[in-house]
Amino acid sequence: SSDVCSSDLTQITKKFGNNDEFFDFKLSRPRFLSEETEFTGAERGTAIHTFFQYCDFSAAESDLESEIRRVAERGFITRAQAYSIDRENAAAFFESELYSRIKGADRVWRERKFMTAVADLDIELPLSEAFKNSDGMIKGIIDLVFEENGSLVIVDYKSDRRASEKQLAERYTNQLRLYKSALELISGQSVSEICLYSFELKRKIEIKF
Repeated sequence: SSDVCSSDLTQITKKFGNNDEFFDFKLSRPRFLSEETEFTGAERGTAIHTFFQYCDFSAAESDLESEIRRVAERGFITRAQAYSIDRENAAAFFESELYSRIKGADRVWRERKFMTAVADLDIELPLSEAFKNSDGMIKGIIDLVFEENGSLVIVDYKSDRRASEKQLAERYTNQLRLYKSALELISGQSVSEICLYSFELKRKIEIKF
């Protein structure tokens, strides 16, 4: 049987279990966090990604604080993670032109999983050249896909700090092109647009292909 390999380009999403006792708390950001709840940039990124995985978009758009609380109380994020979410960055998404398009989309999928043979991908990348004779598999999770005018749009959330739009595009172009090829293969539909959404920059970054 074919070996299954997880590429470095694969994004792994982790669901946090409901291990904490029920809690009641105000979600206004504290003036400071204790040493036990100080988060690295990567941990804050995980928190906001997990919130966007499980939140109700309509509820978050109308009352972000209440929706963060609800997602935390359901155990998808911890209390410390809830505090760590940058409210301004999260709210900016729901005020964006991209979110307006998502609301008006024909269909929306979050956490779209895929697994496909490397050899089946129709791409021209150094990575594909290295694996063109491989019988391995690539698996991944696309943060959000929506259908618009009969074609698909890929959105990948990024929370990298101190990275410019150009740096983000250069860093993730190959990953997004792989996502495009894989999604077209498994869905049978064309992908008309692939983009990043940067929480830190509060904007969409379109990726050329």
